[in-house]
Amino acid sequence: MNIGIIVYSETGNTLALCEQARDILTGYGQTVTLAKITCNDIKLDRTLRDAPAADRYDLVILGTPVQGFSLPVPVQDYLARATFAQGVKLGVLVTQYFKADWLGGTRTVRQAVAALARFEPVFYGAGIVHVRSRKRDEQVNAAMRALTNFEGKF
Repeated sequence: MNIGIIVYSETGNTLALCEQARDILTGYGQTVTLAKITCNDIKLDRTLRDAPAADRYDLVILGTPVQGFSLPVPVQDYLARATFAQGVKLGVLVTQYFKADWLGGTRTVRQAVAALARFEPVFYGAGIVHVRSRKRDEQVNAAMRALTNFEGKF
């Protein structure tokens, strides 16, 4: 299976989790590409600089933080422009500062899935990790199980 992990990360937390997912999937013998969404300036000019191609993947894992209880503006712009394969398998990995999913995590997952509805994705799974939680390691493990299917069945 050809897997693309497309990530937007400003602090490095989301990128680190996506790299972990890449390493696990590569260990299962999968072909995995990690690509970053970048903007010109995270403070002053949030227009996209790099918008990776997504239409060549069988499974796309979108990694994103929560910003303002929602999907970040650069990720919204990317999803509005990007082309995905019809019926693509979609996974979403969200990192958030606050310690409860309802403080933006679940909304961000819903927004990502809704933004790609035109491609009729097959929702593969989601993981939400609260970067300051005492249960962070448990959340990371649960997210990796949801997004990488530890049995190796794709």
